[in-house]
Amino acid sequence: MKMKITMILFGFFPSDVRVRKEALTLTKAGHNITVLCCAEESMQMTFSKVRVPRVGKYSDWKGKLTVNQLLKFWILSFHYLMIKRNFDILHCHDLTGLVPAVWYKLLFPHTEIVYDSHEIYPESVREKLGNLITLPFLMLEKFCVKFVNKIIGISLPQKKLMQKRYNIKHFLYIPNFPSKEEFFAGEKSLNEKIIIIYSGGILRNRGYEQLVEAVSILSQKRDDFLVQLVGDGPFRSTVEEMVKTEGLEPFIEIVGNVHYYKVRNYLINADIGIALYQPTPNNDYGLSNKIFEYIACELPLIYPYYKGSTFYLKRIGGINVNPTSSLEIAQKIEFLIKHPEIRDSIRTAEKDLRPEIIWESVENKLIEFYKSI
Repeated sequence: MKMKITMILFGFFPSDVRVRKEALTLTKAGHNITVLCCAEESMQMTFSKVRVPRVGKYSDWKGKLTVNQLLKFWILSFHYLMIKRNFDILHCHDLTGLVPAVWYKLLFPHTEIVYDSHEIYPESVREKLGNLITLPFLMLEKFCVKFVNKIIGISLPQKKLMQKRYNIKHFLYIPNFPSKEEFFAGEKSLNEKIIIIYSGGILRNRGYEQLVEAVSILSQKRDDFLVQLVGDGPFRSTVEEMVKTEGLEPFIEIVGNVHYYKVRNYLINADIGIALYQPTPNNDYGLSNKIFEYIACELPLIYPYYKGSTFYLKRIGGINVNPTSSLEIAQKIEFLIKHPEIRDSIRTAEKDLRPEIIWESVENKLIEFYKSI
């Protein structure tokens, strides 16, 4: 049965990789997909047969995420749903996409809702908006889940936590694996210096302070490396000031925001991938797509061994690190710089893992999931 599915995303499409893959998979299966998301500079209204209406903005004029912007998105999204009312299922990405769907279901109780939880949302809000907001969002999620028909998640630890927390029965977890075209096939070029890359949003709890301090330590011993920060975010100005104060401009390049299609070029050109997500419940139970982005581009990984990620990191021999210790971060970077044979060994393991972590190997789960609704 072919269905009209409206996805709700407090974020950007098609730059949100998981939402893009899910939308294209369901479109390929014959479903009619609409992604209701935030407005941005690129006001593309269609993407590969996917309709993309846009309402509200993700951040304020200063580029900061605020509760006010979220409330506006909820109201505008609810207004859109009330006007259109031409869907069979509402597929809500994260709690921020779920609230307007629940409002709609309160008026129309037979509405089918799929909750697609990309992370442990109440805990992730703590990282973005502070500790005081965590409990209200936890209570909000507990209330909203009562109106959900089925849930999709990203990791087995997340599934166990949410099932225990909310007494959920229908939960399918699908890791955010890369699609075929995201995997690198070819020979790595040789760089004059070893390039260590950290891609993604420059946020406070991502370990950028510790990384700058680690580079400061390592720069006292060697000058044959360059750290590239590919991304943007509200913490960027703080990182830039730290780099300038420490005189680390020759060692740290802040590339800034790059179109999502071009990020892969930077990853392919790098020698080592690093991510320093700090020890929070969200990072512990979740499974960042950063791991798979790096593996797809054959990047030896320096990454903390959290519950959600340990299985895959051990499979490739990824380098475990304490993300709170600048000294240990510096030591792990130097270890991989000194040992090209270890880097080659990790790359070989990453190639061997490919058949198991390709999106096309799990997309049928999503298709069958919708057949069961």
